[in-house]
Amino acid sequence: MRGLLSALLVALALPAGAAPLSLADALTRAFERDPGLKAAAVRLEETEAAERAALGRYDLVGELTVDTATDRFTARDAEANAEVALDTTRLTLDAGITQPLVWGTALRLGWQQVLTDTDNPFRNCVPGIRSDQCYESRLQLRLTQPLLRGFGRAVGEVGEVRARADRTVAEAEREAAAEALAEQVTGAYVELAYAHAEVGIRRQALALAKTQLEESTLRVEGGRLAPAELPVVAQ
Repeated sequence: MRGLLSALLVALALPAGAAPLSLADALTRAFERDPGLKAAAVRLEETEAAERAALGRYDLVGELTVDTATDRFTARDAEANAEVALDTTRLTLDAGITQPLVWGTALRLGWQQVLTDTDNPFRNCVPGIRSDQCYESRLQLRLTQPLLRGFGRAVGEVGEVRARADRTVAEAEREAAAEALAEQVTGAYVELAYAHAEVGIRRQALALAKTQLEESTLRVEGGRLAPAELPVVAQ
C-alpha cells in the first residue's frame, strides 16, 4: 500500500500541464499490483478447477482391451513316432462404457469377442465337435454400488457440493478484498488530492505576496511609500 500511495503522491505532484493520475487509473493500477488481490484471484481459480474436476466424475468412460494368449501342448504321434506340438491361440477383444451416476452407482455396458484358433483336438470350442476355429461373444451389463458410504444424491454429490461451496467462498473473499482495496485507494486519493490542492493554493498565495513585496519595494525606493508600510512578508 505504501508503494501505491507513493505513486499517487508523485502523480498528483506532476508539473503544470501534465495529466495527473485519475482515480480510475489509480484503481486499475492497484487492482493489477496488489498481492492480496492476486492471491484471492489465484484461490478462486483453484476452486473453479476443483469444481470442474468434481463434476468430471460423471463423464462417460470408454474402455477397450485387446488380449492375446497362446499355449502349446506337446504330444507323441504314434504313427510318425515323433513329438507333435499342438497350439491354441486366443484373441480377446473387450470393449465397454461406464457411466457414473449421481447417487454413487456406476453402470457398465460391455461387449466381449473371443477368437480361438487351435489344432489341438482336445481343445474344441464345442464338446464333441471337431473345430479348428471358433468365436464367442458376450454382452454384459454390470451395476456397481458402494455399500459403506451410503446411497442417494446427498451422498454421491458430496464432492460437488463441497467444491461449489469453496468456489462461492473464494468469490466472496475476492470481492471483499477488491472492495477494501478500492476503499483504501479512494480514501488515499481524496486525501492526496486535497493536499495537492492546498499546496497549489499556498504557492499562489506566496507568488502573490512576492509580487506585492516587489511593488512595495519599488514604491519605497521611489519615495512614494514609507518603509514602515512594507508588507509583513518583507519583515
